[in-house]
Amino acid sequence: MRHEEIVVVGGGVIGAFTAYFAAEKGFKVTLVEAGHLGSGSSGRCAGIHTTQLVLPIDIQMSKRSQEIYRSVASESVLKTGFLSIEPYWMSRYSRELLDGAGVRYRVLSNGELADWLSWMSVRDYEVGVYTPDDIVVEVSSLFSDLKRRLDSLGVKIYEWTKITGLDAGQRIIHMEGDRLSFDYAVLAAGAWNRDLLARSGVWRAPTLVYACQVLSFNVAENICDVPVFIEESHVYMRRFGHGSLLVGNGFAVKLKSPSDCPPHPAREFIDELGQKLLERLKHPEDYRLTGGWTGVCSSTPDGRPLVGQVPGNPHIFIIDGLDGYGIMRGPALSQDLVEYMATGKASASVEAFNPARFTNFAGEPEEVIELHSWL
Repeated sequence: MRHEEIVVVGGGVIGAFTAYFAAEKGFKVTLVEAGHLGSGSSGRCAGIHTTQLVLPIDIQMSKRSQEIYRSVASESVLKTGFLSIEPYWMSRYSRELLDGAGVRYRVLSNGELADWLSWMSVRDYEVGVYTPDDIVVEVSSLFSDLKRRLDSLGVKIYEWTKITGLDAGQRIIHMEGDRLSFDYAVLAAGAWNRDLLARSGVWRAPTLVYACQVLSFNVAENICDVPVFIEESHVYMRRFGHGSLLVGNGFAVKLKSPSDCPPHPAREFIDELGQKLLERLKHPEDYRLTGGWTGVCSSTPDGRPLVGQVPGNPHIFIIDGLDGYGIMRGPALSQDLVEYMATGKASASVEAFNPARFTNFAGEPEEVIELHSWL
């Protein structure tokens, strides 16, 4: 049985960065992933990373995460900017938030917005809020960069390794054909954390597990490189390679278990998103649906993450409940958690997102709480 100071469970954005920061601090680290690094929900995200969020703490985490990506995996970062289409009255609040966070932005008038998005119908009450420093993270190359970093720091990586149980008292992680003992464990497996904790009798994590979905289209006309978000319909879109477009709108399908996630988007999602696109695109005949995929996400009763010690288990930590925004907040949260484990000093995020706030909560949330846009 191998012993490690820290065992990180989950090889997505959060798990990989947690392992990276822990190893950088000098900890002996092992990372365990059920597939290959980035093969879970992190590898199925749209890669859009914006600071245009509505909670000041989220904006600060997004800013820090962008800096981390540029520092640790710069080859995976594309500086594209981000454009939010929103009613004029709403833009006043957006400007206040961005000013307070020190984020560079530009407000496009209705006419400027219509000129920029010549392929889309713009309502006469809408303006654009453009943040030029926002990025797109190419997840296809991100995990290759991260794996090289982890290898150079001596992190032991188990890929294609299923965890069968967690013995909190003995501090042992049971894997297929092997066991790991640990001083500390970090559960960073997203929606799979809940099942692992429950079947091990450790804690009933108060998370709702759901499937997010995205569609891909072949596009005949030229569209801008800047990812676009339409507040009115909650639709986001991003150019993906040459002549392709990724489109989603946060349509959630509640799941009993992450293993129940359907492999393809639901018909209801395709119909709903298709109708919303018809209302906006000037030439919908130039867009041909080519496919799509799903990913598993988790949400908490108050819509905020879980970051810190699992209640009653001082040697087990968790990062969960990122609500589909893990790529934007995950690196900063991972850094904060490792700093807390190393020094005992809790950052604002560790204090705000302490899992102990749900000690007396029973069951799971009834619905996904969306705190990251105005809708």
